[in-house]
Amino acid sequence: MAGACSPDTSVTAEQMAVTLNRSVAVEGFADAFINAYLSGAKGPTALPLTAFTSVPITAPPVPVSVIKTAPWSARPQDSGYANIDYWSVVIGAFVKPLGKSPQLWFYQVPVAVVDGAPRVTSAPAFLNGPPPGYDPELAYPVDVLAHSDPADTVTGFLESWLSGTGDITRYSTAPGISAFPETPFTRITSTSLKSTTEIPTRPAEGFSTQVLATITAQDRDRITQTLSYPLTISYRTNKWFVTDIDLAPKLGGRLSETAATTAANTPTTTPPYSRPTLPR
Repeated sequence: MAGACSPDTSVTAEQMAVTLNRSVAVEGFADAFINAYLSGAKGPTALPLTAFTSVPITAPPVPVSVIKTAPWSARPQDSGYANIDYWSVVIGAFVKPLGKSPQLWFYQVPVAVVDGAPRVTSAPAFLNGPPPGYDPELAYPVDVLAHSDPADTVTGFLESWLSGTGDITRYSTAPGISAFPETPFTRITSTSLKSTTEIPTRPAEGFSTQVLATITAQDRDRITQTLSYPLTISYRTNKWFVTDIDLAPKLGGRLSETAATTAANTPTTTPPYSRPTLPR
């Protein structure tokens, strides 16, 4: 397992890979354990906890309706023994208690790994969730004028691509962008279009910029979704084209601390977590 770094030490790629693989393994093991634990002590959905631990643990008497669980964090701990890797894993469980609205519960699960085999060392701890965190500012400060050529191109592209309205080849010739076999939506409405830079009225040939398009999309069941598309658009032969769907929106380099919200079903205080330094 990779140790602490100093000017005279470094973590090799092999050490990092081993640490990451172990982290994924213990997260998955703890996640499965919490699912088994919440399945209840009795009944058709009950799962044996002996697959995870030899510690006598009494599961809830009736199963909890689990919508989804996911590992939240996995932190290596000092086991005090060279042959034991020890981890503290936090699992978030989105559950639907009987007669109540859905809630987000957090469980801390201790996992020891000996010779590659993980085992839970005690019953889980129900605890407060992690802090709300920080929201990175996105790097799209410029509003793109509605009904301008760039806006019409982006809207036309999303309409033709997602709802089949129009010819997608007019708006994009990128080889990685192709029409859906069956369009997922019937109506697309643009709600926001922002750019990383000012877009000139008469750009030079080959001018390119990144934009973030936010839309509402309605499917055949009239269910609407809010979607955002980070796109690269380019000006070629007197026309705008979508040349790429970016993998993620561009970040602007500033962080804002999220205000903690208090809810009856989601605790907000936490054990000590490290805090990043906020760029100003």
